[in-house]
Amino acid sequence: MLEIAERPLLTFGLSGYNHARFIENAILGALSQTYTPLEIILSDDHSSDETFQIMRRMAAAYRGPHRIILNRNESNRGIGGNINRIFELAHGKLIIMAAGDDVSLPTRAQINYEGWEASRRQATFVRSSFSVIDGTGRPAENTGWEFSWSNAGTFTEERPSVYEFFSPNKPWYVGCAAAWSPRLMEVFGPLPDRLVHGDEVLALRATCLGYHVRIAKPLVKYRLHEHNAFGSSREPGSSAHEIAREEARHQAELRTRYGMYGAFIADLEQAIDKSLISQQAFEHAMAVCLREHGLLEAKMDFYSGPFLRKCCLLVELKKAGLPPADLRGMALRLLPGRSFALFKSWRNGLRTRMGRGVPKLTVPS
Repeated sequence: MLEIAERPLLTFGLSGYNHARFIENAILGALSQTYTPLEIILSDDHSSDETFQIMRRMAAAYRGPHRIILNRNESNRGIGGNINRIFELAHGKLIIMAAGDDVSLPTRAQINYEGWEASRRQATFVRSSFSVIDGTGRPAENTGWEFSWSNAGTFTEERPSVYEFFSPNKPWYVGCAAAWSPRLMEVFGPLPDRLVHGDEVLALRATCLGYHVRIAKPLVKYRLHEHNAFGSSREPGSSAHEIAREEARHQAELRTRYGMYGAFIADLEQAIDKSLISQQAFEHAMAVCLREHGLLEAKMDFYSGPFLRKCCLLVELKKAGLPPADLRGMALRLLPGRSFALFKSWRNGLRTRMGRGVPKLTVPS
């Protein structure tokens, strides 16, 4: 292992937005990192709560070895925009990303560095496993987010192809425990500001550029709570208000996935123009992305359209091969609003009584 004076500078980027409930623990996790030299970027996306004030107070009180960069965006840029800002401010050779509601273990940067060093500094994406906590910080179980990686701390080089990335068996790339090479932005440019699934888009870029390193050790405590941007600890609703909130969230998730596939398409076009992938891989990936992009657009149109338009879209989606379960869920939404709310309330209550009401990974249909 290199002496500290010979080690490269790494960046620990902490992205916050209305995380006042959790941001102090997230910052403590960042400040406790054992790796040096390390710069820590605390970037607030123009929060309406006390997130930035807590960042500023803790940065001013810090007396440790790490360099602190404090940033507050002049306006709310969105998840993708705040990631872009962290990359703009970063000087490190590897950028370890963290969210303002999660907690990184003190050894996270050190072990990410060791995994990246094991790849001869060639990996553009380093990811570890993680544990799950709830809104109070207690360990959460049976959430649907658990991964079957060992706790051995081993490093595994992965060379997924673009074909594999768009296969049904593609692994989830969860950004809470990810570190990225600055090359991803240098080659492809910034992410769309309002992009929510930045981890998936950056993972595709890393796949086009080379390979990944997977660390079989949980280095982050991922917090699953009622306000997560993706996934939620919220129990199934039983009141009309809760049902309406679930529907709004469902439609928002359709829009975020639509934006993700749009970003995939733009990056694939860059990848083929820069000869990063083969023509065959490009054609396969584009076919998948265009199909999913079109299906998501039709689903969004379904929610905003009148009754007859919804019926026509269901027929089109069935012809396009939308899974029967998805079609059934959309057909239920042909019911008048009150009837749909009553049915969903009854179904949610039944599922809760049967023990199926535990928080699960939310993937919009």
